[in-house]
Amino acid sequence: MAKTHRGSTLRRLSIGLMAALTGGSALLLRAEKQAKAKLKKSAKETVLDDQADLKHAKIILQDEHGKTVLTNIISGKAGQTVPVHLQLPTDWEVASTEVIPDTYTFHESGNNDLLIEVRHLLTTGTENKTVHRIIKIVGPDGSEDQEVQTATFSRSLLTNHAHERTSYGEWKPAKQDLPAYTAPKIAGYHADKKVAPLTVSAEHPDIHVTIAYVEN
Repeated sequence: MAKTHRGSTLRRLSIGLMAALTGGSALLLRAEKQAKAKLKKSAKETVLDDQADLKHAKIILQDEHGKTVLTNIISGKAGQTVPVHLQLPTDWEVASTEVIPDTYTFHESGNNDLLIEVRHLLTTGTENKTVHRIIKIVGPDGSEDQEVQTATFSRSLLTNHAHERTSYGEWKPAKQDLPAYTAPKIAGYHADKKVAPLTVSAEHPDIHVTIAYVEN
């Protein structure tokens, strides 16, 4: 009977010790969670305080008609000078008359917005076109030769990338003359046609002419 009583006592002590240890761990875990929550709340309040202290200004991009194209926002605290990084919309550029400041200094109040004029991105170029008159000469023996006459034209291009639209200038020169052509003489034969002078414009398609020889 004495052994049984001692065993029961030991078991009760073990159970009590485990309960105490478990309770202590729970208390430690609860305390750790509470500390983390306080830190998180403090950090959040600090961020909110910092954000409340921020000042804001707009960089408003307008076209030549005063219509807003895009608005940039810059932020900083009173007395702080921040760099001005301009974000332009696709295929737009700052008007050549505009001067953009490198920095902006915030004040406690009265932070004015910046108005900047932007314009459609324009590029210029040149388009060339050549009109050909291709004269094929077929000899009595079936041999072939070729004479090529050309007239070259050019015009200016202006591309508005914001609207994806290209404007074209006038072709220059407006017209050109292709000269007459006389086929080589071959004894006993004569050319079946003459090639007369021809005035062409840039819209003229290429011309193909074939000259054959006929016995006299």
